[in-house]
Amino acid sequence: MGSMRKMVGLVLVAVLGLTACSGQEQPQSSPSASATDADHQNTAIAEREDSSVVSSSPSATPSVDDQPLKNVPAGPQQPTSVPTVDHLTDQDKEDAKHLAKRVLQVYGSGVSSEQWHQKIDRYLSEGYKKRTANLKTEYLKFKVHGDGQIVEDPTINQDNPYWIMVAVETDSMDGVYAVRLNRTAETDLQWVVDDVVPYKTIAIQN
Repeated sequence: MGSMRKMVGLVLVAVLGLTACSGQEQPQSSPSASATDADHQNTAIAEREDSSVVSSSPSATPSVDDQPLKNVPAGPQQPTSVPTVDHLTDQDKEDAKHLAKRVLQVYGSGVSSEQWHQKIDRYLSEGYKKRTANLKTEYLKFKVHGDGQIVEDPTINQDNPYWIMVAVETDSMDGVYAVRLNRTAETDLQWVVDDVVPYKTIAIQN
C-alpha cells in the first residue's frame, strides 16, 4: 500500500513538471513570416527616402520662348499712301502733251497689231488695252503735226486734276485727234492714255 502511494505521487510530480515546462515555452515565429515583415519594413524605408529626395530637389523652371510669334504668318500690309493732287500744274500739262504726241505717232504708224501693242501698250490704261485688243491697226496710218494743245473735255469735270485731254493735229482724213489721259494711284500719278478718238466726234459745238 505504501509503495503504491509512492508510485502515484511520482506520477503526479512528473505530470505537474511536464505541464509547467509546456506553459513556459514561447511560440516560435515562422521564418517566412519574419522575412515578409522585414521586406515590408525595407520597402517603407525606401519610400520615405525617395519622398525626401523628391521634396528636397528644386522645382524645374519652365522654359520661356523668346520669340513667341516667330511662326505666326504675317497679315496683309497696308498699302503705301500716295499723295493726292488738287490741281493741274504747268508741268502736268506739258507731260500730258508730250505723251499724247508720242502715243499718236505709234497709233497711226500702220504697223501690225503685234508690233503696235508692243510699242504702245506701256502708255495705255488697262481699260484701253482691252478695248484695242482687236483693233485693225494696219489701217491706222497718218502723220502727226505739231505738239498738240490742252482742250476742254466735255465728258469730265474740268476741275478734276486726274484727267486731261490733248488735241493733236494729223494729216488723216479725221484731221485732229483727241487724246484723253488719266492718272491714278495705280499709275503712281503718271499719265496714261485712256482713249484716242477723232476730235470732231466730241468737240463742243459753239
